[in-house]
Amino acid sequence: MSVRVSKMIVVSSDHLDEEGRRFLTRQLKEGPSEAWVIPHDYGHMVHVPEGDEWPNVSSSVIDLFNLARREGAGWVFIDCDEPVTDELIDYTTATPLAIMTHLQEKRE
Repeated sequence: MSVRVSKMIVVSSDHLDEEGRRFLTRQLKEGPSEAWVIPHDYGHMVHVPEGDEWPNVSSSVIDLFNLARREGAGWVFIDCDEPVTDELIDYTTATPLAIMTHLQEKRE
């Protein structure tokens, strides 16, 4: 019997908005309802859940899930020391207009 290997993407915690941070905290406090979250010293490891609809998950976390899926990964490692990527919004520097534009593009 072979061992299953699950890939992981590593992203900066700067790609989480405040709602995304609250989501991770809620999952840790209340137990996993939407995704498994494992804390570590520099951020979180998050299992990418099955399905395509996550009504209680912030758009920044959904962006992480979608990126992981495109890369064939089952986990997201959110690390405060990881550099930001151009593939995701950097919520520490993005203007409100840039964030709104991004959200509008996702709806279309």
